[in-house]
Amino acid sequence: MPFPVKPYRVLLPLLAPVLIWQGKRLKRDIPKLPEPSGERTGIIGSGPVLRLLITGDSSAAGVGVATQHQALSGQLTVQLSQQNTLDWALQAKSGADIESCIAFHQQQPSQQYDVIVIAIGVNDVTGRNNGARWVENLAQLIALLKTKYHPHHLFFSSLPPMGHFTALKQPMRWYLGGKSNHFNDLLKQTCDNTTDCSLFTIDEELTGDDMASDGFHPGSRVYSVWCEQLAASINALYEHNIT
Repeated sequence: MPFPVKPYRVLLPLLAPVLIWQGKRLKRDIPKLPEPSGERTGIIGSGPVLRLLITGDSSAAGVGVATQHQALSGQLTVQLSQQNTLDWALQAKSGADIESCIAFHQQQPSQQYDVIVIAIGVNDVTGRNNGARWVENLAQLIALLKTKYHPHHLFFSSLPPMGHFTALKQPMRWYLGGKSNHFNDLLKQTCDNTTDCSLFTIDEELTGDDMASDGFHPGSRVYSVWCEQLAASINALYEHNIT
């Protein structure tokens, strides 16, 4: 797969001193929001059994809201349990990148999940991962999840539009916005070329006002819209294509 040079990469040598300085200030000044309290496993609802795993980084873990009930796991499980007996688990950690996610799941026991939702990539964008390595990591993670958990389908959530994160100042906002868009394009290509794997993207205009107080993580409205639309996608696939 060719990796054309992107503008954010071309200008990196010029921007590097400013980006390093801004990164240190961001790490120092941004509020450290905790992972929300609440259950991380459960069985709820009635109807056909649907086994769900949610995994990934701080957005999967629900950072940005006070309780798991307001977060991805809480809202998504409520939505899905309206049509299913949902046997679910949340295995996510704030600060996780794709390599730490792979390392975590390599240590987990094999079991069965019907659907796996993955939210990962922001910490790869802010870190030192590059496009080629990101694609290699995605292939490794997908193969691992399929081998370990035998899912019917994988749903990767698209990377957020980091070019709109209010916590970021220019030129960091521009740089990380370009890099996240590039990683998102590569994620879409990977999902399009992988059997039983989809990229989920929120189909609604969201603004900085919808983010958490730190200007970096999802707020309650983002989680609400994300879960409502993702649940509809999972239900449609499960009803029509999975036996």
